[in-house]
Amino acid sequence: MQLLPQLNYHRFSDNFYDNFIGSIDMNVYNYTRKEGYRAIKKSLLLPISYDKSFFDDYLKTTITEQFSLEQLDASDGGTTTSYNANTFLKIYTNLSKNYKTFSHQIAPSVVFNFNNTHYFSGEQNEYISDTSLQKNISFKLSEYLIAKNWSINHIISQVYYTDTKTFSDLLNDVTFRYNSYYLENNFKYSKDKNRVNYDSTTVGYDNGELKIEVSNTYQRAMDGIQNSNTLNFDSYWMVDGMHKVFAQYNYDLELDKEKYYIIGVSMKKKCWNYSISYKKETVPSLTNDGVSNLVQKTIYFEIELVPLGGIKQQYQLKTEKVGK
Repeated sequence: MQLLPQLNYHRFSDNFYDNFIGSIDMNVYNYTRKEGYRAIKKSLLLPISYDKSFFDDYLKTTITEQFSLEQLDASDGGTTTSYNANTFLKIYTNLSKNYKTFSHQIAPSVVFNFNNTHYFSGEQNEYISDTSLQKNISFKLSEYLIAKNWSINHIISQVYYTDTKTFSDLLNDVTFRYNSYYLENNFKYSKDKNRVNYDSTTVGYDNGELKIEVSNTYQRAMDGIQNSNTLNFDSYWMVDGMHKVFAQYNYDLELDKEKYYIIGVSMKKKCWNYSISYKKETVPSLTNDGVSNLVQKTIYFEIELVPLGGIKQQYQLKTEKVGK
């Protein structure tokens, strides 16, 4: 399945009347292939917000009405439509203080999602989901320590679902940077089960021209997600101001084997960019003789015209079977 082409229109958040702010995001995706199922997907996202501050800007509020519409017209004559309208009330503040060698910022917030309207018609498919938001209250605390050559960012958040009276996993993200070096850790902790369900640690160097990054990600098996433990290598080199050579390598520590690697080149200008890459991926396959591995080799080609959209195409090379 290819995207030939996709069209995008985005209007950034703009003050259109007093304290009212709105933005528009419209997309058209043409999913096509030489033979078989094809479809055209259209989507619209329209959030409208009203801002109001109190106590000399120490307390701020934003109420947002967000409308979204998606429609899929398939080649078999079927049409799927999904509509959502959600209301959010955000109460927050942003406090900062300067010290001799660094500054400290703290930004707590709470968001109430108390009104959700959902409409869906048509067949379930992989392009449009028949899901709606649950009523919830989300809590978030962002904290920043910023100095001349180092910084620490810390974000902690959690969601409480009012209908089911349950909490989501607690998300904790910490990033430490010193010049071009950085160390990141983010994990998800389940209060109900008293365990860490997800943990990712990254060490890297990025000066804007050269990036070298190594990360380890652990995901506990739950809700249809398999247990995984992977080691990932990610890098790029800016040949000049526009052209970049990049590579990725992923190793599955759980299965003790290579999952995939990617190498490619890209170019980025103000009005357009392109990317060409080659990926070799090992995919487990269950057969009557047991588990074997399929080695898939794919070439990806992408062109983007800013802000109109672009074309994404992939060419599947010969698939090889390894193992039983």
